[in-house]
Amino acid sequence: MSLFWEPKWVRMKLTVDDFIIETCVDKTTNLIACPLCVDIDLLCPEEGASTTTEVKGSLFFTAVDLVNHMRTHASKISDKKIKVSEEEEEEEGEVPEAEEG
Repeated sequence: MSLFWEPKWVRMKLTVDDFIIETCVDKTTNLIACPLCVDIDLLCPEEGASTTTEVKGSLFFTAVDLVNHMRTHASKISDKKIKVSEEEEEEEGEVPEAEEG
């Protein structure tokens, strides 16, 4: 009995809500890797066996969870940024110009 998880990744196509997602699934645990977070060509190549044992990315138990996670990738990063505007400061001793009418 092994004390470590030895993943055996295979490439699969999952269909969820009319989405077809090609990704890697572990045969041992049925964990699903996010194809946007993980390079699936390295994790589970189409030809040959995977040599990668370490996964630096998101893993999910269900395909629905994967789709919900992939939707967060589509959200705009600019919506999450805080916009700061700089106010113009008048220098000391400067007299404001009069408007012409």
